[in-house]
Amino acid sequence: AKVNVFPNPTKGLLFIETSTFTNKMKLFVRDHRGRTVKIQNVNGNKSELQLSGLADGVYFIELTDGIQSKVFKVILNK
Repeated sequence: AKVNVFPNPTKGLLFIETSTFTNKMKLFVRDHRGRTVKIQNVNGNKSELQLSGLADGVYFIELTDGIQSKVFKVILNK
């Protein structure tokens, strides 16, 4: 599946574009310790993810449909 997560680094607002994932996707945001700090449902091919409420640092964005998943490293620098 082709997934585009941008901009990276981000000041808070991330855009997620997908091509071949199904419509029933979940997005998990985890901090550098592996703790889940945000969960969001993803509908359609384009989604927005707001990270501005989190502390600056490195986060891992996991996008999954329950069968396949992809993980992206994102830097938050407000």
